[in-house]
Amino acid sequence: MISKTSGYIKNRLKNAKNTGVRQTAKRVLLGGNEKMGILPKSVIYILLTVIAYVYLYPLLYMLATSFKSLGDLIDSSVKWIPSKMYPDNYRQALSVMHFKDTLFNTLLLTLVPALLQVVTASLAGYAFASYRFRGRGLLMAALIFTFVLPKQATMMPTFLLFKELDIIGTAKAAILPAVLGQGFNSTIITLIFYQFYSQIPVSFVEAAKLDGCGHIKVFYKIALPMVKAAFIIGFLFSFVWYWNETYFTNLFVAGTGLGNKETISTLLIELSRFEASYQLLYPEAGSVSRINESIVMAGTMLCIAPLLLLYFAMQRYFVQSVDMVGLKE
Repeated sequence: MISKTSGYIKNRLKNAKNTGVRQTAKRVLLGGNEKMGILPKSVIYILLTVIAYVYLYPLLYMLATSFKSLGDLIDSSVKWIPSKMYPDNYRQALSVMHFKDTLFNTLLLTLVPALLQVVTASLAGYAFASYRFRGRGLLMAALIFTFVLPKQATMMPTFLLFKELDIIGTAKAAILPAVLGQGFNSTIITLIFYQFYSQIPVSFVEAAKLDGCGHIKVFYKIALPMVKAAFIIGFLFSFVWYWNETYFTNLFVAGTGLGNKETISTLLIELSRFEASYQLLYPEAGSVSRINESIVMAGTMLCIAPLLLLYFAMQRYFVQSVDMVGLKE
């Protein structure tokens, strides 16, 4: 009897030990409620590595190529690291693109409209989220319709309107629509603010009104401090959209739509005609200074460098803003 009991206990201990080992292995490989296991973590890291490679490869290729000399381009043994840094590519690209003046014009047509668009969208989003008035649904539908409607359908009426206002060929063609809430993708920015304002607890607004705050003071004291994330997100999106826009700039801002001589240009417009401008500035055909891939890559890096600097400067605030969205009640 004692031997049977002892054998039973040993089997139970052995089974419990095996079960514990299996549970431990399962917890290590697959994870538990509080900690991620090795397998899902490995899958996530592999996916992130692949995505990072897809996005970073073109950037690293452009950067490496922009510092290559003509000899390195011809030499098939030089893949990534140039045999010698050749900064003269950037010197030529700077002169071809008239970088100083063009950068100023680009910032004028990007920074100012982006800031004005965010301010206008914040006011419109607050009105839609906080007030119930007759025709509110119709106005919201019209707002969304302006975004769904193809730009080609409104191009001719917009051109005639801008021509009548005599703003074609000036920065007003980009600034005025931003002030009036019709900038690039302004509907998206307005809806972002609308969503943020809708998450503000009603009790906060009611408490402020009981303390004697009017509509303007409620907006300034309660609403604005709680939607800082929307301002950061809206500004970054607007800045990138205005920066990358070339068709609108060519037609309305640069003045080419009227056949006039171009008065305002941006970095992307200069990049689109980089080769032609280079041939005019360096007409020596067959010389060492003739255009090559490295010079073009140098011009491309100059176009995207301000966006990269903006991202690195504001990435922390952008990530924090996105994280804050999930913390609102």
